[in-house]
Amino acid sequence: MKFCKNVKLPCAEVLFIMRCVDDHCQKDFGYEITITSGSDSAHSTPQSRHYIGYAFDFRLKDLDGDSSSISPQDFDIAKAIIASIHKKERVPNGTIFVIEPNHIHCQYNGIP
Repeated sequence: MKFCKNVKLPCAEVLFIMRCVDDHCQKDFGYEITITSGSDSAHSTPQSRHYIGYAFDFRLKDLDGDSSSISPQDFDIAKAIIASIHKKERVPNGTIFVIEPNHIHCQYNGIP
């Protein structure tokens, strides 16, 4: 797992999820994830779980080398990664993933 500069680490539960996601991506798909955001920077809504340390973003550009947008093929890879993570129950219940234009958003909806 790699981190972009100035990423603030989230809470312990989300650090566990990060590790699970990275392990799964590396072992089952051959991709090392890059964490692009934790509890830092500005996010799309004031209610973002990033601000309380319950969300992180990881980069899709490591899949296709293009940081501006995800290709249809890599969108399918991202969907397969997410489905596989949930199927194998590698993250706690209440963990959701959203495929954004250039990253995957992951948030834990547990009680902060």
